[in-house]
Order: sequence, then structure tokens, then C-alpha cells
Amino acid sequence: MAPRVALASCRSLLTSERDDRYLQRAFEARGASARVVAWDADEDWAGYDLVLLRSTWDYVPRREEFCRWCEAVEAVTHLENSAALVRWNTDKRYLAELAVRGLATVPSAFVEGESLDVPPDWDAARLFLKPVVGAGSNATLRFERDERGLALGRAHLAAHAAEGPFLLQPYLERVEARGEVSLIYLGDRWTHAVRKIPVPGDWRVQDDHGASDEPHDLTPRERELARTALQLVGSPLYLRVDLLETAQGEPLVVELELVEPSLFFHHAPAAADVLAAAALARIGAGRGG
Repeated sequence: MAPRVALASCRSLLTSERDDRYLQRAFEARGASARVVAWDADEDWAGYDLVLLRSTWDYVPRREEFCRWCEAVEAVTHLENSAALVRWNTDKRYLAELAVRGLATVPSAFVEGESLDVPPDWDAARLFLKPVVGAGSNATLRFERDERGLALGRAHLAAHAAEGPFLLQPYLERVEARGEVSLIYLGDRWTHAVRKIPVPGDWRVQDDHGASDEPHDLTPRERELARTALQLVGSPLYLRVDLLETAQGEPLVVELELVEPSLFFHHAPAAADVLAAAALARIGAGRGG
């Protein structure tokens, strides 16, 4: 019998998410039955041989529900990435753990309430706020490091108090010109990398905000950072490492994406087959190709 695969998505993206379409075709080419299903659908998850987290982009306001769903699915079938990785990676305070373990990350402080204590050793004229549980640049703020800017920051925290703790970082100005680099790991290899470029004057690198993306040739330092990140998280089926540059051009990890990252298969269509093959191999259902 053909392996049954669920590509977990959200209700608004069941037919429209580009990566999912590439991946669905790749599974089907390998003899599997692949179906895009909303993660919160009334579904018999035990009826699938594999549930692969993909475009579950509506989980943010329901993080705890989503994490419990992952744990329930993992109890009855094979889930990738694991429920433990999902719980860890959906709270950006994991960055503090990675920094302690030696990964070069964007400096980060975590703030609750309306207090906004900026570490005095940060050499940055502007600062940045984003929720520790968030996605897609929602509820983010770029502001000046002066009296008026700090007041704006505190007002932002007050206005978004319901969204929980925030991550405070120095704003890395080069994002406006250089964008953000994403390195993509699938199965057992680094398959491709892209540079995401915001519209002029913006920092948001998602296409929802008008950003563009293009293939990227990695530098040795970017490769080194990505390998270090992978060593720290074990053996995920998939991982995207996002990098920003300092004013001196030094790359730093801004986030690791282990739950539902865009994988930019339109720049590397063969990578969808790499992921499908690796996923099927993990459930003992791989087929040569």
C-alpha cells in the first residue's frame, strides 16, 4: 500500500501555498499519497504514515493548542519535525540558549511588561522589538534609541501586552540593503540558499510585504554558522537558518526555523524531492529515484 502523507497546513492555504505543491508532487512521484490538510481539521491522524509540518502559519495566537496537537499526533503516527522541537522553536527565547552554547546570534534581550532596559554595551542607533511567539514580522517595531524612540517602544509593548514577552535586539541597518540570507537543510544535506530583499527602506523580508528573493551563493562564514547551528539542534528532517549582517558584514543568526519555514523550492525544485525522499526514508517507505 502506498504510504499516506499529510502535509499539515492551515485552512486558508490548502490549495495556494507554492512550496506545498512542489512537495506534494515530489511525494507522489515516489509512490506516496500526499494530501494537504489543515492542522486543526477533524482528521484521523493515525490514518497517515507521516504528518509533515508545512504551512501551519496560523498557529501563533494558539501556540499552546498547536504544541499539544503536535504531541497528540506524534503519539499516533510519525511527525516531522518532532513535537519537542516544535515546542522549543516556537518561543524565540531559544536564541538565548543557542548564544550560551556558542552560536553567533543577533544580541537579544527579553522584556515583559512595559520596561525597556537596553543593554549599555549595544552599539546601535536603532532598536527592534518582536514577540517571542510570532511570525511574519507581525507586531514588530523598529525605533530610534533616543527618548522619543524609547517612549514609542514602551507604548508598543503596552499595546501588544496580550502577545506576551518580546525580544529586544539592536536593529541591524544592513538588512535594508542586503536583506536576510536563508540556508536550507533537508534530510542530510544543505540543498540551497536564498537572499530575501525588502522593499527600499523596509526591514520586512517576507513576500507578503513586497520583498523579493533570489538564489544566494554562500560565503565560508555563512556555511560555518549553519553547520554550527545544525550541530546544536541535532538531526531535524528540515531546518532553515536565517542570517543578518552586522555593519561590518559579519553574519549572525537571527532565527532558526524548525517548524513551518518557507523552503523556496521555486529556486531549487529538485530540493523538494530531497525532502520527500528523506521523509519517506524515516518511516521506512523510501523508494529509489
